Amino acid sequence: MNEVRFSILVHTVDTNPAYFREMIESISALTYMNFEVFVLDSNPTSTILNIIEEVMPRDGRVNYKKLSRVMRDSEALNIGLRLIGGDYCLFLGQYDLLSYDFLNRIEEYCISTLIPENKELDFDDLTKAASGNRLRQWKMTSPDLIYTDFDEIIDGTRMNPHFLGGFSPERLVQSNYFDRAFLVSLTLLRKVGFMNEDLSYGELYDYLLRILEVYRKYSDPRHPTTNFNIAHLDGLLYHKRVRDIESESGVIRKTRYDILKSISEKYMNRNSIAAKIIPDNSKRFWRWERRGNDFFQKKNDYILLKDKDVKVRNQDKALAKMYGHLKQWDVAVVGAKFVHGSKILNCGYIYDKEGVIYPACAGQKSREGGYEDRICLAQDVSMVDPGFCMIDEKIYKRLGGFRKGLLGRDAMLDFCLRVKSAGYRVVYEPSVVVQRSNYTPESSKLSHDKLLNVYGPNGTSSKIRFEDGDEFYNQNLPMGVSNYYLFS
Repeated sequence: MNEVRFSILVHTVDTNPAYFREMIESISALTYMNFEVFVLDSNPTSTILNIIEEVMPRDGRVNYKKLSRVMRDSEALNIGLRLIGGDYCLFLGQYDLLSYDFLNRIEEYCISTLIPENKELDFDDLTKAASGNRLRQWKMTSPDLIYTDFDEIIDGTRMNPHFLGGFSPERLVQSNYFDRAFLVSLTLLRKVGFMNEDLSYGELYDYLLRILEVYRKYSDPRHPTTNFNIAHLDGLLYHKRVRDIESESGVIRKTRYDILKSISEKYMNRNSIAAKIIPDNSKRFWRWERRGNDFFQKKNDYILLKDKDVKVRNQDKALAKMYGHLKQWDVAVVGAKFVHGSKILNCGYIYDKEGVIYPACAGQKSREGGYEDRICLAQDVSMVDPGFCMIDEKIYKRLGGFRKGLLGRDAMLDFCLRVKSAGYRVVYEPSVVVQRSNYTPESSKLSHDKLLNVYGPNGTSSKIRFEDGDEFYNQNLPMGVSNYYLFS
């Protein structure tokens, strides 16, 4: 028996029948049973209904609704939101495909949150525990929003895998890196409300930014009210069909880009955020440049770490950008991009399941975007380089500073992980560029062993374990110095 119920909304307009058929076939191939599909049809003919009846005949889980006129996606999806009754809702593109085990993986994750400390229980045991009474206990611990990795279908071939990391508010305001590969709980849908019907494009991105506003409200450790959890589930479970870019005019691409950028700017304005948006020629994202020009008057608010051998490009401007991040209530540490000549030394650091620390994007060209824009976009990370970074002074004191007995990067990783455990964030800012020659940081076996005593398999940390992997680094990517690459 499938415990979690899912609702899938699909709006069809100007539909290619062959591509739509593939989408319905992918739904028919799902090995999960407890779901409902609402197909909201804006097409003038009955072709869509005929395809549904051919692929999934007499299947009561599929609900077809003929719309009275051609509607925007936002309008059609709002009609669907009034009809659904599932625990989670997925906004599926009319040509996109789902992995056969998509819903199974989501359910397994939801139910596993009920007993996270007991990893020895198998899924059947977890399901029994979750449905032990009418309250469906898993709903008390499951995420409000779940997003997954996804790839693209171009000319019938799956390619361009997007292996994502942990949730990054900093990145989300600069690009819709979830795309459509996310599900929203019914509880959260009720909090956020309906789509903005004034939008002819970008309604899902607008919806995600409104979810972000709710997230920031309920995750504020200064005013705890209730839990709000956004979770990433790795694995290429969603397959997005991409139209041939060459056949799409530059005018259309620019129009869509401008709409998304304006949605981000409206989010900025209604939340009174001191920043400006900088367009990017790639039309994939836009940069936020946060303003912290009062950093000089606020020296008591932060601690600046700077090694003697580092050289910072335009240090006053760099400090203003870093302090602009630190002015957010939930940001505790801000770091920079370290380069040597034209090559990356690090864009912050990642760690493996043994607690070994590796420089992110080492050796790549400093002016490139990097895999999933890792080099060029500000985003949340697990650790930044202590050679030049800014730390919130109050949070530093609250956490007791750096742990005694740890050296160099070990000390910084431990501090950043404690920052994360306390509900705050660590942010990497790529426009702050630091020049430094290659150097070997101070460390020792004794220092690393002490780190393992905290975060290792038998460590004292109650929230973070190295064995769970770096939250912000996808485990499908290669670990080691050659990271943030895709190998064929």
